[in-house]
Amino acid sequence: MKDYFSIGEISELTGLSNHALRYYDKIHLVTPAIVNEQTGYRYYSYLQLFTLDWVRHLQSFGFSLDEIREILSDVSAAALMRHLEEKQAELEAEMERLRVLRDTVSYYLAYYGGLGQPRFPELPYIRQEERRFLFTERYEPGEAIHGTAGYRLMARKSRTEYHDLYFLKRTGYLLDSEALGRGEVIPLEYFMYLEKPPRENLPQVREIPAGEYLCYRCRLLSPEADLSALRRFLPENGKGTLVMASECDYSLDDSIQAYERLFFEVQIRL
Repeated sequence: MKDYFSIGEISELTGLSNHALRYYDKIHLVTPAIVNEQTGYRYYSYLQLFTLDWVRHLQSFGFSLDEIREILSDVSAAALMRHLEEKQAELEAEMERLRVLRDTVSYYLAYYGGLGQPRFPELPYIRQEERRFLFTERYEPGEAIHGTAGYRLMARKSRTEYHDLYFLKRTGYLLDSEALGRGEVIPLEYFMYLEKPPRENLPQVREIPAGEYLCYRCRLLSPEADLSALRRFLPENGKGTLVMASECDYSLDDSIQAYERLFFEVQIRL
């Protein structure tokens, strides 16, 4: 059995490039057992084969070279366990992030896929909804629907205390039901959907209960919008009735005129 191996032999045995081996030497991660002072040739011991294989193994776990150097500096099982437990926690957090990302992509596929289906704006329908969560911003008294509530919401959601919320790119309005009964669209709150419930109660987050909702699609913000059909679905006085209007259209045109042509799905809680 050979006691020492040249850098070329080590490269062939481990799959590590000569460049990587020289870099490991430079950063004092794994230094050759022998360096010929006259030729500069590097030679690695038989046992260093296993050290280098362990380096590759740790890299496959996602450890950085700095972390691997720290692991190799303390070869006790207790130290290795500590590093592995920390890595496990990191991987679990990343898996959760990817799960949420996958679910969000699935949500958008279903949502935007449904936009191409035929619309029948004049026909209401009833749908059973699951519990939903909205990140909201209240309108000031008398503030127009195209006021600054959307800007205020965007500014608020960028704050540090909301960084762990998962926002969906879907917005809408909570409407004054009494005003809607009179044929007026008066917003009470601007909202953005959340992908999942927050971990704690937050004043900006509103829970929309599960249940049956009467749904009606229309160009809610169009000056020519006919709201008479909506009015007959509201209770006689309409006061306190939950009415929400969610975007159910897609356009890259950011003009007010294009926005007013978008379809909204108005939902009235039954």
